[in-house]
Amino acid sequence: MLRIRIKRIPQSSMTVRRNRYWSRKKMVYVLLANRRIRHHSCRHRSHILYIGTTEKGAGRPASNVASKAMKAFAEIRGVKSVDVRLLVCEKRKNLPTWELLESALLMVHKNLYGCLPYFNKRLEGFRNISEVGRYFSEHRLRDLLRELDD
Repeated sequence: MLRIRIKRIPQSSMTVRRNRYWSRKKMVYVLLANRRIRHHSCRHRSHILYIGTTEKGAGRPASNVASKAMKAFAEIRGVKSVDVRLLVCEKRKNLPTWELLESALLMVHKNLYGCLPYFNKRLEGFRNISEVGRYFSEHRLRDLLRELDD
């Protein structure tokens, strides 16, 4: 009987770093590709693949990055790695700030690049860029997206 060969892959396939924000149940996460990609109908390129939110805590970004990464590897030429960045904002009573942050980031991304990130399908919440200023600094959100995109 032939023995089954085992192959060890030298690079890490997924790394999760400890920080205090993993204990939060409500957060926003951004998936970033290793290279800039052109989104469906945009003229600009961006590292940002997806902007999402969760109420379930750490499990959702981890499972979502795995599924979106597999899609990205299959669909987008040249993508070799996908990183996750967590974003949190202060809490306000009776206001889902994490959902507002996700909506604001999507609106600013669409305004900045001309379209939504590659795996985001639709805008939720805000319908106009002027509505974002009611909750967040549009300038700060734009700078944040540019930092993530570098």
